[in-house]
Amino acid sequence: MRETITSLKDLTQEQEVTNKILLALYIQEAEDGTITAKPIAGVDTSAILEGLRGVGDDYKTLVVNIEGGRITGSEKILKISGTGILAECKFQSSNLDVNNKAYGVRIYSDKDIIYQDTWANFESRSFFETDMTCYEDVIGYYILSFKTIGYLKNLKIEVYDSKASFTNIYIKYHQKSGV
Repeated sequence: MRETITSLKDLTQEQEVTNKILLALYIQEAEDGTITAKPIAGVDTSAILEGLRGVGDDYKTLVVNIEGGRITGSEKILKISGTGILAECKFQSSNLDVNNKAYGVRIYSDKDIIYQDTWANFESRSFFETDMTCYEDVIGYYILSFKTIGYLKNLKIEVYDSKASFTNIYIKYHQKSGV
């Protein structure tokens, strides 16, 4: 998905350059030195000009950092409306209590469930999936991390069936602005 997004961004930039070249072909200089566009029958250049300004083409990066707290049962961690990409979502809890890995996570992209499983099941799948990692680190934490999830309308992250106390829940996402 990351490669697709990068390729799409490159193609968009190439199209913008092409649009600029085409537009330059239709620009003329008036006698008084001002520059105007040549009248082109049936072609609306206003959309091209608006696209060259980058309207609606920018993303802003946002971070949600939730420090410590127990979640018993189910709780919605985050709901985002709009278009964007979840860059990273990391759940961290102390390994001093085995209950700190007793939880499940559900991540929705629009109406589709992208991930739904328990910490233990995520750990067993961790070596086979590229955008999800689940392990006990060497400095005393249980870590569950997700990366690169795109969404068009909304993104929702939930914890369910939990007995865990989290030391940190870190979420970084890129939200399309101007939408």
